[in-house]
Amino acid sequence: MLLLVRQFNVIMALGLIVATIYTCWKGATLSYHLHTSPPEIKPSIVHYTYPGQNLVFDRRSYENDLRAYVVCDRQPRVVVDERRRYLDCEVNLDDRKGQRYQCPIMLRINRRSTGYVTPGTMKVRLLGKNKTILSWYDYSMPMSAANRWRLFVVHLEDCLVQEAAAEQLSQLRPYGFVVYDETRFAAIVISDNPASKCYVGPMQINQVTICRLGFDADRLQNADGPYLWFEQSQRDNAMTVAPLVDGDPTSDHLVVEHFIDPASGFLIAGVSLVVGNRHDKNPATLARYRLLDSFEYRRGADPTERLAYSTRNGFLSICAKVLRGDDDPPSVRYWLTCAQWDRRGRLRYEHKFQPKYPHLNEIAVLNVADTDGDMLVLTAQCDEATCLRAENRMIWLTRMTRRGLRILTGWLDKYGCDGRTYRADLQVFQREEDGLYCVSQVCYQDFWANPNKNRTSEFAFETKCFGLGNQWRKIPPIVNGSHGNNVYTFS
Repeated sequence: MLLLVRQFNVIMALGLIVATIYTCWKGATLSYHLHTSPPEIKPSIVHYTYPGQNLVFDRRSYENDLRAYVVCDRQPRVVVDERRRYLDCEVNLDDRKGQRYQCPIMLRINRRSTGYVTPGTMKVRLLGKNKTILSWYDYSMPMSAANRWRLFVVHLEDCLVQEAAAEQLSQLRPYGFVVYDETRFAAIVISDNPASKCYVGPMQINQVTICRLGFDADRLQNADGPYLWFEQSQRDNAMTVAPLVDGDPTSDHLVVEHFIDPASGFLIAGVSLVVGNRHDKNPATLARYRLLDSFEYRRGADPTERLAYSTRNGFLSICAKVLRGDDDPPSVRYWLTCAQWDRRGRLRYEHKFQPKYPHLNEIAVLNVADTDGDMLVLTAQCDEATCLRAENRMIWLTRMTRRGLRILTGWLDKYGCDGRTYRADLQVFQREEDGLYCVSQVCYQDFWANPNKNRTSEFAFETKCFGLGNQWRKIPPIVNGSHGNNVYTFS
């Protein structure tokens, strides 16, 4: 990988040192602009396209630089001799080294099913580095059908496919999944059976009972549960649930859910903690953020783009793009609010500031290892809401500590993603093998945002890496920028 180093002269370096020390003493925010050279190596962008087929991928189908996706035929295939129908699919897993695992699978179709994968009914999730969870909820099946929901674990190394027993999933409806390690995961479920403790009526909006169904990939036929877990104040099928301790199903869990405030009409993100994996009827509320007004909500703006979290390295951190409050001056359009709690839900610090750019799109957060809860916050900037124009399209890096915040402008290019028909997402992580920090960007089509448009069956994925250097641990960090095509160094 080519690394282009641009040296500052002595006078500029001394000037930056004096300026940063003075700014730190004053507690102000300072920005550095690291200008780039023209790229000489093609960027690490992968474009996936499957015209005429159903592509299954969303923001939860990837982690760091590992991504999983499924491609299925639009119509099932009829085997005349067997008098059966099959849906041909292919499960794929790609890593940053360019290695791709591909496993063709045939899903046998029930005679009462249409056999079509309608948008949003099939989900794929990573399970460790070489397995995936494949979930398909077939709405064309009768409500009482035992196998309306089908659940698989696909082993990508040898293409072994395991399917959960139909009686374990009978009349359950999946909301999502919580992955703990390479074998253990839980499905977040409700029940369509009025006799079940997990029952939620089809028109029920408030006080929604959420249950958990535990699985082990090595014993997929022996599910644990379902058990009562917690209650939602308002129904949110797209909520986020994550353990505070990786690999520990008994740890407390972060819950992020969205609901409409009936008084104001704003869409609110509620952040709460659920105690362990026991029934916690009243999760402890940590924060609430005003994300969307009624106009933004009706036009299909994505609230998940406006909040990010990190549970790494012993802390819980949240950053959100928050609409201006009733007491804020008219000049304020929105705030970027970041807060951090310990694992017991005690607030450690909170910062709020107004970015200078008009459109803040995606957000990513990472708790930095070997620090006292420092946060690395990435925010994507665009000149207009759809993010079509290439001008001033970039990713900002911000360092947050208990003592304050610093903006480090690294000129990481933001990947272009048409906000009118596509969704964008951003993740930041640290690579184990070399300690570099990396940002993955994805652009994919969300059918529910544009249900009347034809699906293009494509998505794009890009990963870039950068180093923070030893100066990250100093207050304030001094930046002697060096910039490469795929590696950026702040040393």
